Amino acid sequence: MVPAGSSVLYSPALYASATLHIVDARRQIDETTTVQRVVRMRDRAVTVDWNDAEATDIPAADLDAAPLRGAGFAPLPKAATSPKQYDTWKRALAASLYATQTLDLLVHAGSGLHQRPGETEGAFRVRVQEQQHEARDADVEKLRTRYASRIATQQDRVRRAAQAIEREQGEVTQTGLHTVVTTITGLAGALFGRKRGSATNVGRLGTAARGAGRTVKAQQDVARARDTHAAEQAKLAGLEAELEEALRAVQARYADLGALTTVGLRPRKSDITVDVLTLAWVPQVQ
Repeated sequence: MVPAGSSVLYSPALYASATLHIVDARRQIDETTTVQRVVRMRDRAVTVDWNDAEATDIPAADLDAAPLRGAGFAPLPKAATSPKQYDTWKRALAASLYATQTLDLLVHAGSGLHQRPGETEGAFRVRVQEQQHEARDADVEKLRTRYASRIATQQDRVRRAAQAIEREQGEVTQTGLHTVVTTITGLAGALFGRKRGSATNVGRLGTAARGAGRTVKAQQDVARARDTHAAEQAKLAGLEAELEEALRAVQARYADLGALTTVGLRPRKSDITVDVLTLAWVPQVQ
């Protein structure tokens, strides 16, 4: 609607509609978009600057076919009447689109994921987080699997070392009892035995002395077994601490999403097609 008391003046312009095909095989992107541009023509101007063109969402099929009743028209530059000039403007538009039009996508360097055409930044961030969580869980599982056999082997060594302590302690008990019995027998024979049995009694005392020596050795074996057990336990604790440190490193690596960068994908010159380039009249209310 034109306000009362106002008039409409049509100014000459160029209307263009172009198709851009953007392909990136590595990122598996094959996107086709259509852009529309309107650039006003200056009086007697032969060239137009497509970088000054305005973007419009009006497709060519929706352009008005007839002017408003009673509207005026600004002078039409002579260049707009030359068919060859339109070919020049078309090439200039294609060059401008090649230089300025990009498909801008966010990229996450850590995972290599990229934003899909039409995907919002928020949706992309959620997808990256989900992928990072899955990657973290997979790395954690790999670590646990890698350490599982080593820890199981070390746990078995600790268990066998503990069993060795029990065996050595049993030897101490048996040797000690045997020594006590032998000593008592020997002493009894030495104190109350007859003279002709004195040699036997002395032998028994020697046996008791040797038994006491075996007891001391058995006690030393127990001490060594305990040292071995402590050493194996320390190795097990070291392995478990090493695993925990590696797990913390994995958690830290995935704790921060990291920065997102933007990559601009350009169409090839051969993938830019100017479908429509025509003279258009832009209404101005005066």
